[in-house]
Amino acid sequence: MLTIENLKLLVNCSDNSKDDLLQLIIDKVTTAILSELDIDCLNKKLETIALDLCVLQYHKVVTNGQGSEVPGDITVTAQDIGQVYKSII
Repeated sequence: MLTIENLKLLVNCSDNSKDDLLQLIIDKVTTAILSELDIDCLNKKLETIALDLCVLQYHKVVTNGQGSEVPGDITVTAQDIGQVYKSII
């Protein structure tokens, strides 16, 4: 489920100091997926993908954009999600 509480667990954030940032990340990722797929809401599969993207985005933000340059890091775009989603429906 795509909630701030689940995102906080995955990024090991135990207080509320980053709630605004985490919510912004959730909102941006959700909007990107909905826009790319031209749908109104996320199903459970897409929520799982969105949560993973939120974790990646969080790490990119806290490493000042260097997260994408870490060897082995995965770059996923809403377009990639759209292609996967359309192939499974």
